[in-house]
Amino acid sequence: MCLITSASIVWWVSLPRHQRHLFDTLYHVVAIESNSLLVTADEKYWQKVKVGGHTELLRNF
Repeated sequence: MCLITSASIVWWVSLPRHQRHLFDTLYHVVAIESNSLLVTADEKYWQKVKVGGHTELLRNF
């Protein structure tokens, strides 16, 4: 069972508001909470969030 904590919600809200994809962001929060990895093909999203970890580009996976 994965719980989304208030820290994850704060992180989500702090992301740049322009061109943020809701589903990628929510899946990323789940990956962080479950200590997993989100593999995404969306390079724009990855460039914005790669510093936070728990994400990798599909082409690098």
